[in-house]
Amino acid sequence: MTAAEENGATGTSIYSSLFQKQPSRQQQQRQQGPKPLHTEFVETFETGDLSGFLKLVRAHLEAGDGLDAVGATTALHRLARWWSVQDNQTAGLSYVRETLEELVLLSHRLADIFRFEGHGDTLQARHLAITAWAFATLSRCRCLGLRAGEELAGLFRPLADAAIPRVPNFDGQSLGNLLWGCAVVRQVNRRLFFVAAKRAMNMLSHDEGELYGQNLSNVLWSFSQARLPNHALFQEVSKHTNLFEKQTQQFSSQHITNILWAFSRIHGKIGVYRPFFDAAAEAAIPRL
Repeated sequence: MTAAEENGATGTSIYSSLFQKQPSRQQQQRQQGPKPLHTEFVETFETGDLSGFLKLVRAHLEAGDGLDAVGATTALHRLARWWSVQDNQTAGLSYVRETLEELVLLSHRLADIFRFEGHGDTLQARHLAITAWAFATLSRCRCLGLRAGEELAGLFRPLADAAIPRVPNFDGQSLGNLLWGCAVVRQVNRRLFFVAAKRAMNMLSHDEGELYGQNLSNVLWSFSQARLPNHALFQEVSKHTNLFEKQTQQFSSQHITNILWAFSRIHGKIGVYRPFFDAAAEAAIPRL
């Protein structure tokens, strides 16, 4: 073959490939397989159509097609996000009944996941933390009328049982959100809080896990709200007077206030923790 023939053959090959019929979007999706449920939930939620989102969640819950921890907590998280900014607006009132119906179904599904997958590897710390945070957030939306207390025990008991063996794997954010959620809805499992305190102390002593700022504030606030005076935890925190200096950008005035409030509510007089209170005060002054 001559150089011209070789070039011509090559050119024909290139141009013919450009004009081949490309597969349609539907064909590409079929080739790639169905989307994961959590991706479908996120995309539908981002359209802003809450009614369509609720219908999609219900369809998968009622179909029994394997809504796993990822899908269930994704749906729950998006609902909590939406309602957290709707409490003082009338726009969301038309969705109250529909939302409550989906929350009942989601709570039953999640309780089953925590019971039957609690000893497996698929259930992760973030799924448990998101569940606790989401129901606590939703309970603060007055128009929904969710009641903290025994009404949520059917979900939070298996949640605590599943969380306890996983606490050593929790990072600071998941630990703070889990305890905060339990404290807000008054579902306090003493064993869970005990092992959570050990995890918090371990993170503090090894300077890992990002237990500072809002995460530390949530942990301590939760113990004080639950009236669980874990002296070992508060003693360990009080040793780290350099927390505010090392992570100054992570502590807002609200975080500092919540931490000091937790100390005073649990332990009363501040004398024994004077150096820690002084360090907190020094950090707070520039924020006044």
